[in-house]
Amino acid sequence: MMVRDVLKTKRLTLRGFGDKKSDVDDLVKGCNNINVTKWLLLLPYPYQKKDALEWINHCQKKL
Repeated sequence: MMVRDVLKTKRLTLRGFGDKKSDVDDLVKGCNNINVTKWLLLLPYPYQKKDALEWINHCQKKL
């Protein structure tokens, strides 16, 4: 995947999802938290690896 834009600050790098395994693992770790998902209408809980892969594939198709 080719990343179009990257936003970088001292504390944050915001970029599109890549093909890295770490993207999947980090997404699952961040979203598999009831304190996150309780505020988001369409995010499943528990958030699993298959959910992360589906979301990343969806995002990559939009590029």
